[in-house]
Amino acid sequence: MESTGAATLDATPLTPVSPSTVINKISSKLRVTVFTSTNKRAKKDPPSPIKVVDTISMELLLEEIRVLKLYMEDTNKQLQILDDKWSLVENRDSCVERRVEVLEDSVASIPSVQSKVTMLKKHAEDREKRPKK
Repeated sequence: MESTGAATLDATPLTPVSPSTVINKISSKLRVTVFTSTNKRAKKDPPSPIKVVDTISMELLLEEIRVLKLYMEDTNKQLQILDDKWSLVENRDSCVERRVEVLEDSVASIPSVQSKVTMLKKHAEDREKRPKK
């Protein structure tokens, strides 16, 4: 397939930035000049376009890429912070559940609590057995 001379870039960002946005931003910084020949050889076998990018545009492009990288790094850090907070919440919840289990076990092992629980269970069973009015 023939090259059209358009500036293309394979941008696969790790952040919610769309690739077309990145390509548009970067290609808008480039000034591309395409040279084509008019001799007989060129008509038979067209040459691939030659791109000339001036140094100012290249510096702007590099700056844009640097800014984009910083933005992506910052976004990744934010995502990592959210992941860390979420795992802290999950860990906290599992710790709370474990503490409740330990407390239930330790409280249930106290003799006075055991007798009270037994008495309450007996009352509940008696209430269920009583005929309803």
